[in-house]
Amino acid sequence: MKEKSSPFYFYFIFSFFKKHARELFFVFLYFVLVLVQLGGLRIVKILDRPSYDSFEAGKVADRDVVLDRDVSVLDREATDLKLSATDKLVPPVFVEDKTVTDELRTRYNALRAVFESIPSMSFDAAFLKMQTALPRLFSEEEFKPVFSASTKAGWLKAVDVLVNRVLNSGYLNLPADRDSMGYSGVLELRASDGDAKTVAFSDMLTIENIDEYLISLAKRYSLGDMGLEGLRIVASRFLQPTVFFDASLTSQKKDSVLKSVEPVVKEFKKGDVIVRKGFVLSQKQVDTLRLLETASALPQNHSFFWESLFLVFVGFSAYLLIFSGFGTGLKCEDSYIYLLYILVLIVLVITFLAYSFFSDSVSNIGFFIPLSIMGFFMSVFFDREAGLRLVLASSLFFLPVMDFEMVSFLFILFCGLFSFILVNNVRSRIDLLKATLYVILSVIPLAAIMLIISSGGDSVLNSLFLASANIFFSGMLVVMILPVAEHVLNAPTRFRLLELSDINTPVLKRMLSAAPGTYSHSLMVAQLSEAACEAIGANGLLARVGAYYHDIGKIEQPEYFVENQTKSNKHDDLNPSLSSAVIKAHARRGVEMALKMGFPRAVVDIIAQHHGDAVIRFFYEEAKKNGSSVLEEDFSYSGDRPASKEAAVVMLADTVEAGVRALAKPSLPALEKRVHSLIMEKMKSGQLDNSPLTMKDIATIEKVFVRFLAANYHKRIEYPDGK
Repeated sequence: MKEKSSPFYFYFIFSFFKKHARELFFVFLYFVLVLVQLGGLRIVKILDRPSYDSFEAGKVADRDVVLDRDVSVLDREATDLKLSATDKLVPPVFVEDKTVTDELRTRYNALRAVFESIPSMSFDAAFLKMQTALPRLFSEEEFKPVFSASTKAGWLKAVDVLVNRVLNSGYLNLPADRDSMGYSGVLELRASDGDAKTVAFSDMLTIENIDEYLISLAKRYSLGDMGLEGLRIVASRFLQPTVFFDASLTSQKKDSVLKSVEPVVKEFKKGDVIVRKGFVLSQKQVDTLRLLETASALPQNHSFFWESLFLVFVGFSAYLLIFSGFGTGLKCEDSYIYLLYILVLIVLVITFLAYSFFSDSVSNIGFFIPLSIMGFFMSVFFDREAGLRLVLASSLFFLPVMDFEMVSFLFILFCGLFSFILVNNVRSRIDLLKATLYVILSVIPLAAIMLIISSGGDSVLNSLFLASANIFFSGMLVVMILPVAEHVLNAPTRFRLLELSDINTPVLKRMLSAAPGTYSHSLMVAQLSEAACEAIGANGLLARVGAYYHDIGKIEQPEYFVENQTKSNKHDDLNPSLSSAVIKAHARRGVEMALKMGFPRAVVDIIAQHHGDAVIRFFYEEAKKNGSSVLEEDFSYSGDRPASKEAAVVMLADTVEAGVRALAKPSLPALEKRVHSLIMEKMKSGQLDNSPLTMKDIATIEKVFVRFLAANYHKRIEYPDGK
């Protein structure tokens, strides 16, 4: 079974990676950014360490050493000494062997029975009885002093006390390596039932101290020298260790204790004078300088693992809230995501470089993070809701760089938010510089308040100057690289669309000259589309630009389109099939012209999709009247159905504007009826199936169209009841 299932699992894994290759690649890039951040953080830490190699004990200091910030330094030597001492003070763990204890108790019962009968027996009889009860325990020579001692009155009590102490308190078997037991003077004794207690070594019987205990027993029970010798023989031949050193449990206990040991950290305050120029250096001062050389440029209170885990959480949350259907469901081109990653990388590089050069002036690394760059770009390339969430996610992403310091986090968050909000209504690239000044005026007062509260006013001016320079530099950088990004990505940014919305562009001037009817129609469609898109929360500017150029394909043959015909109709001399081909060609030709002029992809899509795959109904019906067999496909546009709200709105506006022009008397009821029927026709034919428009959006669009057209034809509207 396993051999048969292996190919299936392999195929499943291969299919999963193939299906999700795009998402997995972006995940890989995100982890690269995580490693760049955390790795770069540690590189800066190493490079920014101070160097005091020229200072030696007994020499005169050639410069002052005064700390410019609070520094917490790990004293590794002191920490190692503390760990070593703690390790040696951990009590060793001894474990009772219940099997040995039970066996000893059983054997002692037999031994005691022999001792009880000895006073009434001869030596030979007593020895034989001992051999019967416990064979080979004593030799005949060893049994002689035991036999003599057993006749003493206190002998049996002394042996009972000895054996009971061994059974109840244990008899230690000390390891050969005594250093492994430490120097605490106590041990942890674990009984067979799992109970543990701490006992002093001096209270335990060992092979080393048992003789002292035997001497005390002999004196207590007046056994004399012969009785002492008997006790020694019983101890050496009968007793055996019942408690043993457990190296594994001792090691585990030491590891547990050592993990809880706090490292030795030396605290130095800003302004502390370590060395004065011209004074002879002491060994203590040199040791302090060597210690300061290990100080981190960036505080590191968090481990690499927890920082990585936090950034994984940020990335996952950003995906859910921004790029998936859970949040705004942002659907953008891959190039936009690449841009986002590149911006994060640029911000990281600038942060590390700036901190390396200017860390002496300001200790808050947050003031070096140019998050305004992210805010400016998010405002230009993304919609309002997605952009705000991206700014928040970016601020959280940089938290490890700031060591999770709140003042720095709030500063970059305010920079990102104000940059995004204030640039959102900018109409030209040069106005970005004005917006940059507004961001400075908005953020700096907030930063000043936070700094005064958190630091009591120390280095506030330096920090505010750096913060202002940070924001201004970010604005300048965006002004320089934004046109390059727009060109490379060919993105429909607000600035690019505003340029295309100028009706004095060469192609629109050419349309006005060659196809004035189409030009007038395009302007009306643009106004309808923009108003409707703004009402449903879509991109009105994109819709307006797409509407301006949606019919540029008619410029080549304007006389074949009814809005440009003044006298004869060219189609009167053509068969329906050829007329349909001429009409269909304008959409394809429009796409070709737009691509040649380098229009953004979103604008090209509107041009390509503004007719969808609809049937050119008039010529289709004419062909059917001729009696020939015709197919709808031959009389249908070859474009795709609208896939965006803006393209769908332009399609509806194009249809409605043309349909309303045909009304002889455009009264308000007539407008409402015609607009509704035209929109319903598009819905029934499936032209809106691929668009994200909702029924609520469509109802809103219909109302906007009616209101706008009613205002445009107000001189000719006949209101009911004379109103």
